[in-house]
Amino acid sequence: EKGFPANVGAQGGVTYGDIPAEQGPAQRRAAASCEAEYPIDARYSMQLPRSRALAQYGFLVNTLAPCVEAQGYAVSTPPSESTWMDDYYATGQAWDPFDEAASQIAVGSDDLDDLYQACPPLSDDVYPPAAR
Repeated sequence: EKGFPANVGAQGGVTYGDIPAEQGPAQRRAAASCEAEYPIDARYSMQLPRSRALAQYGFLVNTLAPCVEAQGYAVSTPPSESTWMDDYYATGQAWDPFDEAASQIAVGSDDLDDLYQACPPLSDDVYPPAAR
């Protein structure tokens, strides 16, 4: 609506088409305006409590990594649970086989949507249902 090419993937992620460098600042302002108007559910930007973080680690190791590998993507050896937890709480980032696979996919490719469909990156048990 703000005049810039944008595509929404199957999971809601937005990618932008080629934008001339001189239009970059205006595109970033437009994107920020849209993000303010349509914010992401706050649960997805908050750190998980310990029990849910442990559940997500188990899901990453036991479910997601094998799924991603079955789709043909390379995945590194997972860190120990304690190392993963330390990284997660220290930086908000930690080993994630989905992120590793996504980094192997060309920007703009439908392969990312296919990977989301085959291997959802979050356990259904990590976030409580949203209040209605």
